[in-house]
Amino acid sequence: MSKSKEFTSSEIKQFHSIIIKNIKQIRKEKHITQLDLALSIGHKSTSTIGKIEASLENKHYNIEQLYKISKVLEVNICEFFITPPPLVLRMVIDFRFYPFYQNSKHPLKSYHPSQASL
Repeated sequence: MSKSKEFTSSEIKQFHSIIIKNIKQIRKEKHITQLDLALSIGHKSTSTIGKIEASLENKHYNIEQLYKISKVLEVNICEFFITPPPLVLRMVIDFRFYPFYQNSKHPLKSYHPSQASL
């Protein structure tokens, strides 16, 4: 049996920060308000989501909330854990943004991160 790993509070805080930033970015990309998201996952107000996004009161999403949010935002839950944030990753990988690439036979031409297997 291996020795247990020590985790710093800074490391855990950074982990939560990545998740929060990714969810916020995806939410905004899809033009979903904090209120719409809150109501969709069973909350009655934006209070919790607002505090989480503002990093107040050491609030963060639990696994059930992450699951519900992934369904509401129609993304793979894995996108919440990606560094750099998903939009940057999609722009780097999705070469269809570049006109010269349209007629290419590159194997990644039809790739989208949602097809990734982790």
